[in-house]
Amino acid sequence: SYGRRPCNESYWHPDYSPRRHHAAEVLLLYRLLTLPAEFYSDDPWTSDILLVPYLGKTVCIASWARSGREEWCSEYACNCARSHREELLTFLQASAAFQDAQLRSRHLFLFTSSLQTVTYSLPADALLVHFGPRPWPGASNHILVPPLVDAHHVHHGSGDDGQRDVFLFLAMGIERQNVNFRFRMQLFDYLEKECKKRPELNIKLLPIMERTALHQAPSSTWATISRAVFCPVPAGDNPVTVRFFRVLLSGCIPVIFAEEPAAGKGLLCRAKDRCRSPMLWEWKFASDFYTREPWEPPPNIPLLNQPMRLNYSISESMPFSTEINYEEMVLLVDPSAVWSETLLSVLERVPQKVISRKQAAIRRYRERLRYDFSGEQADASTMLLEELCRHKLAQQAQL
Repeated sequence: SYGRRPCNESYWHPDYSPRRHHAAEVLLLYRLLTLPAEFYSDDPWTSDILLVPYLGKTVCIASWARSGREEWCSEYACNCARSHREELLTFLQASAAFQDAQLRSRHLFLFTSSLQTVTYSLPADALLVHFGPRPWPGASNHILVPPLVDAHHVHHGSGDDGQRDVFLFLAMGIERQNVNFRFRMQLFDYLEKECKKRPELNIKLLPIMERTALHQAPSSTWATISRAVFCPVPAGDNPVTVRFFRVLLSGCIPVIFAEEPAAGKGLLCRAKDRCRSPMLWEWKFASDFYTREPWEPPPNIPLLNQPMRLNYSISESMPFSTEINYEEMVLLVDPSAVWSETLLSVLERVPQKVISRKQAAIRRYRERLRYDFSGEQADASTMLLEELCRHKLAQQAQL
């Protein structure tokens, strides 16, 4: 049932709970293998997509777990899955279709994790489905998809127009392996003080220690999001975090802590060649995860021979960014509001019409970022198919 049905966990499991969202590749593979018969061909030379039925991230997690969770294996370095990849690539390299450069670019690999954990032994010119970011601007063979949010409430109507009696909800890790995350700690300490001083605001806070919340079931934790108006999404150890999508699919307005990017960065051209003004925000790494100040990308992490950068624009880091206007849904707040302890004042000044407009945008876009387990309506897997079609048309236009 991993990745195939909604999950209603009754308790936190430090291995399973933080990794459920990586099961997106399981559901995507199932969708791609159960299309109508006319979508399939036995001839690789006339096929538009050559699907490789390999669950990249799942194999990494399983290999790490089978090793007894040895540090060397690390699901992020994916060391213990190396033999699986070598066997896969040896098998593919024996195929004439894989040896041909044009056909190799049609091979589709699923590896639903952040790019910094996607194994670099995969062919750089093939189609690669992952969470982002793209390793460089214009890397159109990198197809970004959202994480799988399989929380029961997301798939049973919550998060639409229900009562929102919680002003702010925040569940996040503030410490890992005795390392404190300074910005997150400041945010949590500040909100905890305000929660005691101003109970009328109804602020819900939940610290997650070593990837586990000890005093609340995951199902009730994520269901609380569907009652909240604002949900802060502080930076994580990847440019995009699953928290962002949990918040969005629950109907809560994501509060993004971001500074205005350099002029011209993040320019997004939408359909029919209509270009909008530059994006007003970019994703950053949380330098606290690497105990580096000021903000710097983590060192020495190869990404298909590309070093990690500090900032990633919306088009480089968010799924289906030509079809979804993320700015309509999020609230941007300067990080200084956390350090100066004025965040709540900023949020209280947001006009109700702005809140209503953003909530309406979330309802308009959310189904495109949700995975529908029933397969009965358009969802994120549908968006992936459309993205692959756009990629094919773009490739044909270049010929």
